[in-house]
Amino acid sequence: MNTPLKNAKHEHFAQLVAKGEKASRAYVTAGYSKAGAEQSANRLLKNADVCERIAQLRAAIEQPSRERAIEKAAVDKAWVLHNLTKIVQMGMAVEPVRDEEGNELGELKAANLPAANKALELVGKELGMFIDRKEIRTGELDGLGHDELKQLRDAINTLGGAGQAAGAFSAGEGRATH
Repeated sequence: MNTPLKNAKHEHFAQLVAKGEKASRAYVTAGYSKAGAEQSANRLLKNADVCERIAQLRAAIEQPSRERAIEKAAVDKAWVLHNLTKIVQMGMAVEPVRDEEGNELGELKAANLPAANKALELVGKELGMFIDRKEIRTGELDGLGHDELKQLRDAINTLGGAGQAAGAFSAGEGRATH
């Protein structure tokens, strides 16, 4: 329900307030008297129809600017990806190696591989192609193979249960470090 208010002065007032005008100034600009404008404007702001209309107008004002911001961000992202692709192409382009006199030596070299590599990395990150991996080290057990770890687990379990074995294992580890 986005219809203008029936009272033209109320509609004009609502439009001005929705655009950010101070209520007392909007009241006078809408055609009301300056005398007691602030008090009268505040009273008009309490009118349910006027409040609803101001909210409608503000939403109408904010929506296009939000959409433009989204479009601009998308254009910027596309622009960055487009230009990164250009950098990759230029950096990987081959050019002939020339001697001091400008004669080709029959060899080719890439224009700028570090720039191409960095551009590829940034494109790959944007596309979610890379996953950060971290190696977890466990200390003395790192050198043990799968079968050896299974044997160690079985040996701990035969000592009398996981809880007792964990305590014995921790105590043994503690003594070994002194």
